[in-house]
Amino acid sequence: MNSLEGCRAIKVAGDARKSGEPDIDACYKGHALKLEVKRPGGLGPTPLQIGVMGEWRKAGALAQVARSVQDVQEIIASLDVGGR
Repeated sequence: MNSLEGCRAIKVAGDARKSGEPDIDACYKGHALKLEVKRPGGLGPTPLQIGVMGEWRKAGALAQVARSVQDVQEIIASLDVGGR
């Protein structure tokens, strides 16, 4: 993601203080992104992760689960066409 113009992203380090926080914290062209990364075909987000992503959404961030690079590309593309 950092190779995209107008994007900055970091991997959130997992520890007890960050429990439930999405794995990737990013900003793309002024849009806050919170991405929870899951394996394709694997388990979904935990109830805690779902709740935390909901709080981010209430604050105006785009919080999504991504299972592939294609998912991330689609999320970014939706922002380029004015999506949320």
